[in-house]
Amino acid sequence: MFANFYDIVVVTDPRFQGGTNAAIAAEVTAAVQAGYKVALVAYEASNIRQPFPINARLAKLIDTGQLTVIVPGTAVHCMLSILHNPLTAGLLPLTPLQIKAEKRLVVVHHPPLDANGTPYYDHAACDRNAQELLAGPVEWVPVGPNARSGFDYLEDAPKLLSFDWPNVIDFDAWRGSSQHPRRETLTIGRHSRPDLRKFPDNRERFTAVYGTDPNVRVDLLGCPRELRDLLHPVARSWTLRPFGSMPVRNYLDQLDVFVYYHRSDWVEAFGYAVLEAMARGVPCVLPPSLAPSFGDAARIAEPKDALEAARELAENPEPARQAGFELIHQRHSYETVRKRLRTMVGAPAKKKTTSSAISSTTPGVLLISTNGIGMGHIARSIAVARRLQEPIRPVLVTMSQGAAVAAEFGYHVEFIPYHNYLGVDSVVWNRSLREELLALVDAFDARAVVFDGNSPFQGMLDAMSLRPHVWSIWSRRGMWQKNTGAEFINREAHFDAVLEPADIAEAFDDGPTPQSVSRTRKVSPILMLDPSEQLTKALARKELGLSEDATTILLQLGGGNNFDMRLCRNLVLNHLANRPDVQIVLLDWKISPTTLEIELPANALRLSTFPIARYLNAFDATVSAVGYNSFHEATAAALPAIYIPNENPSQDNQLARAAFAARHGAAFLARHDRPEQLIAALEQLMVPAHREVMSSAAKTLVFENGSIQAADLITQLVNCNRGAKD
Repeated sequence: MFANFYDIVVVTDPRFQGGTNAAIAAEVTAAVQAGYKVALVAYEASNIRQPFPINARLAKLIDTGQLTVIVPGTAVHCMLSILHNPLTAGLLPLTPLQIKAEKRLVVVHHPPLDANGTPYYDHAACDRNAQELLAGPVEWVPVGPNARSGFDYLEDAPKLLSFDWPNVIDFDAWRGSSQHPRRETLTIGRHSRPDLRKFPDNRERFTAVYGTDPNVRVDLLGCPRELRDLLHPVARSWTLRPFGSMPVRNYLDQLDVFVYYHRSDWVEAFGYAVLEAMARGVPCVLPPSLAPSFGDAARIAEPKDALEAARELAENPEPARQAGFELIHQRHSYETVRKRLRTMVGAPAKKKTTSSAISSTTPGVLLISTNGIGMGHIARSIAVARRLQEPIRPVLVTMSQGAAVAAEFGYHVEFIPYHNYLGVDSVVWNRSLREELLALVDAFDARAVVFDGNSPFQGMLDAMSLRPHVWSIWSRRGMWQKNTGAEFINREAHFDAVLEPADIAEAFDDGPTPQSVSRTRKVSPILMLDPSEQLTKALARKELGLSEDATTILLQLGGGNNFDMRLCRNLVLNHLANRPDVQIVLLDWKISPTTLEIELPANALRLSTFPIARYLNAFDATVSAVGYNSFHEATAAALPAIYIPNENPSQDNQLARAAFAARHGAAFLARHDRPEQLIAALEQLMVPAHREVMSSAAKTLVFENGSIQAADLITQLVNCNRGAKD
């Protein structure tokens, strides 16, 4: 038998957030419970242009080992391959998916035409592409009557199987309580993915359905941002909730009636949200277009009659509730899946697997970092590399003089000096950079390139354009200076996604990045080390050779590469020099241009330890510049701080970060040219009670380490096969 054998291989874009992947997740669960082995081949759909996360329900199946991900480049054999949603086949594959299947299906989750006859997709091209993706002739099968009827108007429609492939739901898990308390105020609502087409055309049509009666509460989940503008002014009785803002089951439990109407030109292929409402025991009012799928179990009403129908259902909900349960039991239960699989593929194969991913390759990820003033760019690259799991191989490509640090972590490192460092023309350097990156992509079979820096290099952009099968991600922190960076921001169009490590001071961010978010996936602030990797106070002091009892101050003002902090450094050293109960640790930057000759007082010593985060518990406080890494590491460690911002105009907005921390009581702000501020802050910092208050304030700013989230995004893209674009 073929080494990687599965009963069923599902081909879809796991980033679909609506009914398609909800239905797939339920179907996979039913198949696995029936003993079938199921694998996922992720493929880039033609209609997804934003870096959406993987569908949460599919992610859970993958994480629990019920659904195995086939890493691109790995051959697989199955009895049945199912390509879900024709939009998944909107692009020709750049490389073969290597699926050998005995039977091949395209499940139609989306009709070919809207209500005006405008194509949603090129069905003929999707049919050709599906045959290429699945390596053989395919058969099309709709999820229901609405998806099927759309093909009646096509002269060259693909041949459809005679039966439908209805969506299913885990009725046992979704079924709500039989006891539904009567509410004083009628509450109606609906949920969907955040797409304006899923809502009535305009405020007038919306009001015709849902009304503005203050005695009827209208609660909507899954609202896109544009909906509020469309419905302006929003009635006081309407609640608009964003997609994913609360669990669907909890949301449905607060409704008396589910009322679902969409835009007039939209054709709802099935309506998985309706199925969820019925399973939860919520009576449904639906438009005539959904009668073929749900007419036996819902109140069908024209838009103008919907509100009155909802009132009537609320008065006597039990018949509709039981009709919904009966519909699910007959057509949409897990038993439906078991029956059709037994018909299509027979009994499950005997061979089992517990892997969450199968790969016969070692896909590479190039983590490219620029030559920043500090260690921030390369440190974030290392942080992400540490969280990437096998079989992915991280390769660090850096222009930073701190390249040796990455090598100490055991990674393959390629050092490419910046053109200013080499003294060569930038055009020549970028041409060379392109060739070097192309060679690295090919040598390490890179499936993703992740650039951490503020100014994407032309040579890198050129290289990415010549390797379209490789995903490109710009890891771009915020807090840029106001009115800067427009030229660089425009380069985000060259990337598939922008990964933004959050900044806890982002409320003070008045730079350009908060206004450029169409490709952005934000993760929590990225740290190299997790709290569990930090040493205790006693052990950290022992390893660093520090006094056990002294008040120990960490002085970390940067390498002086673009901002002179000597006055501040000397002031701190001199002001604390004659305090025998104080110990000062001067941290040398790994990429300082020279090792400065500094006359230290008797109570001070120098260290060049990296990463210092491992030892932060050794210190009672810090006097620090306000770079991204130093700021977030100190905050995560609840370390009282005096922040002295590097105010070079080419630097990130460190003044705003320091002001944020000071506003929240976690730090003092001292400007480099205000020595009296620094002296006053030092006196305050020497008071234990003040440090305790500052530490408590910092703990209120706690955050997760976003490096795991970043690695998950990269892994999801690495595992997703790419399609050819025009």
